[in-house]
Amino acid sequence: MQPRIDIYCSEDTDSKFAGQNRQWAEEIIGSLAVELPTSRLSIRLFHLVDELQAFFRQEKEKLGVVSEGEAEFIATHEAWRGYPRIHICAERTKNLSESVTRWYVLPPKLPLAPPGPFRIGLNKPPRTSSAIDGYEEN
Repeated sequence: MQPRIDIYCSEDTDSKFAGQNRQWAEEIIGSLAVELPTSRLSIRLFHLVDELQAFFRQEKEKLGVVSEGEAEFIATHEAWRGYPRIHICAERTKNLSESVTRWYVLPPKLPLAPPGPFRIGLNKPPRTSSAIDGYEEN
């Protein structure tokens, strides 16, 4: 069973951006070689970096999370509330090609068999969110 995908948008987030991210999430999760161990995936979309930073400050304070740098990435994956959440900022993605941006909705470390054109120039499919940026964990 594939997880339910919940999309949450900040006030000024473009509906086209939201629809595109939902479509990519459904396509990517549908192509996974394994079933996700969750019934829910939350994708939070922010229009501006300031909104994303404010969200992380509030969440960390509310939940007692001690960490840094989440808002510095194109996308951040976490499960602070017990289910996977992906946070994406439109401002950070506006100058990126679709062949790169479609992969930021990929939950990290899951086996995947993507079609050729979406391999984004890597010799093998991305395994982690950092692989999308051209750096692959050892």
